[in-house]
Parts: sequence; C-alpha cells; structure tokens
Amino acid sequence: MQQYPKVFAALCMGIALVPAAARDAARAATTATANASLCELVDRGGRYDRRIVAVYGVFETDGFENWSLVDPACPTAGVRPAGVFDPAIGSALLEALRHGCLGTLDKRITATWEGVYHWAPARPGQASRWLDVHRIDHLRVARRGGVFCPSRQ
Repeated sequence: MQQYPKVFAALCMGIALVPAAARDAARAATTATANASLCELVDRGGRYDRRIVAVYGVFETDGFENWSLVDPACPTAGVRPAGVFDPAIGSALLEALRHGCLGTLDKRITATWEGVYHWAPARPGQASRWLDVHRIDHLRVARRGGVFCPSRQ
C-alpha cells in the first residue's frame, strides 16, 4: 500500500513534465533561424510569421520615409525592415546611406538581414509584412554610375 503514493507522485510528475517539454520543443523550433528568400517570405508569409529568419535582399529607399527589402526575382513584392536605422544594428547601412544621393538612387545595397518576421493580412495604409531586424551581415555597397544627384542641402 505504501507504494501507491510514490507511484502516484511519480506519475503526476511525469504528466506535469510532458507539457513543459512540449513547450520547450516548440520554443526551440521558433527560435531556430530559418533561411528563406524574400520571395518565399512574400508567397508563404504565414509559414514564417513570428519566426527568426535570415534573408538576402536589396535595401531600397527614397531617402525619406520609404524603405524596403526587395529581390529582383519577385520585383513587385517587398518586406519592410524595422530597426535598421538603429546605430547598434545598422551602423554600416547608415554609413553607406551618408554618401552620394539621398536614398539608394546611386547605390545598390545588399546584405543578409536577420530578425523576426511578421505577417498580417493586408490592410489599407499598413505594412502587411515586416522584419524586425536584429542583425545585418555581409553588407555590400555597389555604386551606380551616371546618376545625377540633386544637392542634399
């Protein structure tokens, strides 16, 4: 009879640990970095929603209020990068943007952008997909010749 309380306690402990183990496994799956193309993020947004992703893409901006990550393979779609103007994250990007024309008219900026991807059904006036960037790797700047830049003053 004295065995039953011990067996019962062990059984309860096992049942209590199963949800914790499942939760930890799910958390590990969502914290692993997924490599994806920008086109894939756009086409299958829900699949990557709230996951850490690393994507290679071209940074484009008008130098004022519009900026996006794009891929020539799917030129009509883009992903809004958030946090890239934070000096702790995007110091190399900020340095590249300081030279030449405002924005990327006279330059092509490419990098691997890593962060948490967010997808939402499209709503008027709101970004439906964005990347909370926490790291920028392999940033490259290629100058485009023959571009007239208005004065920055």
